Amino acid sequence: MRALLRNRKGMDYAAMMVLVVALCLIYLYIQLQNKVNAFPARIGESQVAVLNAYQKGESALAYVDQAAKYSAYKALDALAQRGGVKDNECGVIDEQGKKISVWAKQGRPVEDCLSKVRQYDAFNEIVNGHLTIYSSKYKDASLPANNYEILVQKDSVTGTAVSPARVYLNPPTQVQEWFIGPIKVAQAELKKAAIGEYSFKPSFTVPLKAELDVYDRLKAEVKVFYACTNAQSVDDCAKAAAVFSAVRSSANQDYLVCTAKNPAVNPYGAMGDIVFALYAPALQTATA
Repeated sequence: MRALLRNRKGMDYAAMMVLVVALCLIYLYIQLQNKVNAFPARIGESQVAVLNAYQKGESALAYVDQAAKYSAYKALDALAQRGGVKDNECGVIDEQGKKISVWAKQGRPVEDCLSKVRQYDAFNEIVNGHLTIYSSKYKDASLPANNYEILVQKDSVTGTAVSPARVYLNPPTQVQEWFIGPIKVAQAELKKAAIGEYSFKPSFTVPLKAELDVYDRLKAEVKVFYACTNAQSVDDCAKAAAVFSAVRSSANQDYLVCTAKNPAVNPYGAMGDIVFALYAPALQTATA
């Protein structure tokens, strides 16, 4: 060693070897980094993305199930307030700040307006409207709006998606760190673009007795009411109605505001009565 230190040429050789080794290590590090960055995804990233997407899909299905329960009960209450009418083709009357759907109006046959009371179509529309609001608030999956075909059965309401929901396959966020020697000088999270998507069609079943056939019974009772007015007074016929009760509108005396008990039960809150209006002047025959 002492001989090497006394030898100038030996010192130069040792320094050169250290420099060469350092350059080789730097070159090797750069090549390794280039090799790693040459692959679009690291080992296991695709599998992790698929597993994460599946879990998000399961969470979305659970969310849709719960949202469907709330939506179905809210829809029954809203349907009652609208009198089972979808488009209000026969108009509405204003009664104490509320819009009351007309089931029979002046100048049109009774059957004409009653045929517009399509409770199943209206229920479908209202349920989808509520589900769309809930879906827009869910961020872990893309849930299409107005996307469900609703089937009302005796003890349940089922919904089937028309278009699929989607979850994007996002690789895990990569943490990039920069060092100078042993000291970390910077860190950043690098989010990678989605490598695909996982699609599925949500469906749900809500245990619920919608009792939508009550609207058919009400329409039949309305026909009986108008048949009665051919021989008796409007007020007497209104009092004789078995399925609904009627009072004279405070805003328009030519109309009766009719209410009927909504047989559906809402465990999440109150269920409003079914409300509709009939053209029935008190001093005239009531034929619409």
